[in-house]
This record gives sequence, structure tokens and C-alpha cells, in this order.
Amino acid sequence: MKKKTVLETERLILRPWEEADAEECYKYAKDPRVGPIAGWPVHTSVENSRQVIRDVLMKPEIYAIVWKESGLPIGSIGLHRNDLAEKEDEMELGYWLGAPYWGRGIMPEAAREMLRHAFEDLKLARVWCGYYDGNEKSKRVQEKLGFRYQWTSDDVPVPQMGETRKGHVNLLTKEEWLASIIEGRRAMNTFAEALLSGKTDKIPDEYDWFAPLLGDWDCDYYDEPEVNQKRHVKGEWIFRRVLEGAGIQDIFIFPSRSTKETEPQPDGEYGTSIRMFNKKNLCYDVVYTCDHTMKRLCFTMKGGALMGRVLDEENAYWVFSEMTENSFHWENILLREDGSRDLVCEIFGRRIV
Repeated sequence: MKKKTVLETERLILRPWEEADAEECYKYAKDPRVGPIAGWPVHTSVENSRQVIRDVLMKPEIYAIVWKESGLPIGSIGLHRNDLAEKEDEMELGYWLGAPYWGRGIMPEAAREMLRHAFEDLKLARVWCGYYDGNEKSKRVQEKLGFRYQWTSDDVPVPQMGETRKGHVNLLTKEEWLASIIEGRRAMNTFAEALLSGKTDKIPDEYDWFAPLLGDWDCDYYDEPEVNQKRHVKGEWIFRRVLEGAGIQDIFIFPSRSTKETEPQPDGEYGTSIRMFNKKNLCYDVVYTCDHTMKRLCFTMKGGALMGRVLDEENAYWVFSEMTENSFHWENILLREDGSRDLVCEIFGRRIV
């Protein structure tokens, strides 16, 4: 018996369809926004979906797109031969995705793995892909994947819908795919090499206060968004030296990438800070920004804690304390005139080793 192919990406499993997937298939295929624009009618029942799975989706090289978090199918992607892809070394790429998962980069993620499979495992030379006029989502996916426009045809038959439409045809060759992979890696490497750095003499050792934070951290965030209602959010915090050792930059990810789908937060933050050592004032000038705010801070060391005064906000401070090789404590506080403090939120970090 031939072993079934299973492919994997960061968030997805691509595996053969099974009749047991009928209920999940129907959940998305009954949506009139999904099938008709791709050229097939809405599914009318779970049994209808089961029949489509048997007759269409269980063919070779057609895969269920399974969301890892749930373990359930959310769409379909596959390679097949038709009038467009007649030669042995070429196939056509087709796909659809359940509407609740649109706008998350899922289809490009699945399609990139499918193209790798096509060119590396199946040894194809060309992959075709098309879309009907008006299907802008499919058009954008193909543009992101590097497909090149070939031609447009009027009056293309759409047998399952009993009509004709204007159709657009694109092509990606193995050579073009390889070139895009190499160029993407080169661009990323060039950027990373220019940005990241090791320790230099631009920050004197006695002022290298943020050095204990360098590395990757799992974090627990706590606040009280409403009175007597504690909130706990899992997150990530990543610190690196940058710009020839003149500064330290971080990436602040709350909720974490592994929990953002299962535990979404409406006010979650995916931001970054750049900390540049100020030789004149012997402090760190810091700018933090995310998609909804920007803050400027000045950090100094006081009593073993890194105190960051938030500029343009009265009595607001960000404080790093209890910094060890494998842990730290961060607080967002308001200092009162009498020396007392109000805690806004706090984070406990644990180094990832």
C-alpha cells in the first residue's frame, strides 16, 4: 500500500481528505462566499459534502488544510492535471479556504508548502494557476507566490455553475520558484546581518545594563482590566544587540504566537523597542511602538533596578528588576508624590533554553 503524503507548515497540516471530514467540509463549503467565486456551487448538506469528498477531494495530490490548533479541516488545496496542465511535468494549483480564516495569511502559507512539494518532491517543471474575474483574494495569493500573468480569456466555461466567465491564467516555473527562494533568503540575511550584531565597545561594560535580558523569553503577563478581575496572558519577549552594538532591540509579542488563536486578546500587542545608549547623559534613550501607540522613555539604573521614565506621561515608569540569568520581573507603575506606587501591569519572564 502506498504511503499517504502528509505535509506540514508552522500552523497547518496538509493531509489527504477522509469521508469523516464531511461535517467540517460542509461547515465552510455551504457559505456562498466560498465556492461560487471559485467555480463550484455551495454544498447543500453534510451528505453532499461527503459525496464531493469521495468523488473529487480524495483524488491524488489533493489535501485537506488542517488547522493545527483544532486538528480540523478548514479548506482544501491540491494539484491536478487538466487542459491547462497537459504535460507530465506540469500541474495546476487549486485551493479554497473557509471564510472565518480569511485574512490570516493561511492560504499563502499552505500554497508555499504545496509548491515546494510540487517542485522538489514531484519534480514538476511548471505549475499553473488561474482565477475568475472578480476573485481578488485568489489573485493576491498568486501574486504573493510569484506567479506570472500569461493571458486572459473571455467566455471560459464554468461547468458546475452552468455559465461562462472571464478567466485569468498565471504560471510559475521551477526556475522562477528557486530564484524567489534564494532572493528571499538573501534579502532576509542581508537585513539581519546589517541589523544584528555582537558586543562592541559602543556600550561600556559598566553601562551594559540590558545585557542580562539578551535572548528569548517565555512570559506571563498580569493586569486587572476591570476591578477585581485579574487577567493572565502568555507571551514572548526577544532581545538582541543591534546596529554594531550601539543598541539593544526587542520584539514584544502578547499573546504569544502559539496562543494567539486559542486565547486572543482584543488589546494584544505585537511591538518593538529600540534602546540606544546615550553617552552624554549616561542613560538609555528608548522608543517603543506597536500598532496603536508610541512611547519614549529614559532608562537609568537605580538600586539594582532599571527605571524607565515614560516621557510625556506624569509619574509613569517601566521597571525591570530581579534580573537573573534565567528570569526577570517587569512592571508598569505610577509613582505617587508620597513614594507609594500603583501597579498597572506586570510581566514575569523565564529564559528559553
